[in-house]
Amino acid sequence: MKKSVDQLKRKAKQLKIQNYSTKKKEQLVNSIMMAEARAKRKPGTKRKKAAPKAAGVKSISTRVTMKGSGMKRRPMKVARNASRRPNKPMMAEYNGWTNYETWLVNLHFDQLFYEYAAENPGMDTYELGQLFSEVVNEMTFEVIQGDNSYFLDDMANAFLSAVNYRELAEMAQESL
Repeated sequence: MKKSVDQLKRKAKQLKIQNYSTKKKEQLVNSIMMAEARAKRKPGTKRKKAAPKAAGVKSISTRVTMKGSGMKRRPMKVARNASRRPNKPMMAEYNGWTNYETWLVNLHFDQLFYEYAAENPGMDTYELGQLFSEVVNEMTFEVIQGDNSYFLDDMANAFLSAVNYRELAEMAQESL
C-alpha cells in the first residue's frame, strides 16, 4: 500500500522528525525509515563507526562553486588512495586484495593460476592476466550455460568485470 504525502507527514510528526513539513515524499520516506530503525535499536547501543582511512590518503580534487556571477575554485576534501592513478576509481580492499571479487576468484582458482604462470614464464603480467580472464570466464559460463538464465549471465558478467586479473597474474608470477 502506498502512502500519501499527508500520511507520511503525520507519521513523521509522530516520530518527531525535524522539518518534516518542508520535505518531499522521498525525503520523508527516508527520514521515517531511519527514525524507525533508530527506534528499533536496543537502548545504549551505538552505530558502528566507519573504518579508519588508509595511510596513503590525500586530497586531490576541487569543487566549483557559483558565487555571484563568477565561478571560483576551492579545494574539496575527497579521499583517494595516493598510490592509485587519479582517474582510476578507488575500490575497497578486501583481505589484502584489490576487492572482494579478486579475492574470491583467487580463492577458487589460485592453483590453476600458478600452473599457468609456471607454463608461461616469459609472459608479462598483462598477457597473463588476459589469459586468466579468459579461463575464468570460460569456466564460469560453462557452468551457467546449463541453466539458460540471462540473469545469471548478467550477474556473472558484473562480478567478473570487477576482478583485477593483473593483480592475480602478479601474485602468480611472484610465487614462482
